Amino acid sequence: MVTNIIFLFLGINKVYGQDKDSIQSVFVQSGIVYAESPTTYKIYPMKNMYNFLKLNTVTGEIEGVQWSFKESERFTYTINGEKLISTYNEGINDRFELYPTENIHTFILLDKIDGRVWQVYIEINGGKYVQRIY
Repeated sequence: MVTNIIFLFLGINKVYGQDKDSIQSVFVQSGIVYAESPTTYKIYPMKNMYNFLKLNTVTGEIEGVQWSFKESERFTYTINGEKLISTYNEGINDRFELYPTENIHTFILLDKIDGRVWQVYIEINGGKYVQRIY
């Protein structure tokens, strides 16, 4: 059974409803109700138009995604298959974020909770690594 949360405020002509399991927090700003619903996965474009990075925002795991009009040229590949958190800290969406750099092959991965950072390096022709920056 889906339970909806509905907020009604005097003088507001909008009603907001959402599945309670998908809401992390709710707040009111200028009479408008906002329900944050963070995501587990985010896609980041690379300079090469056929390639993207798929980040698991909970664990820091990263996959490369290549799209194409040809089926044989569409695939995913692992860049970082290692969880960057302990099992104690699992379950926090939007914990990790990728930031592009001026180098087309390099991104910075940030743990937004404890501030740790990694250098993420990806070459389309095979070279890739994730190294912690201390």
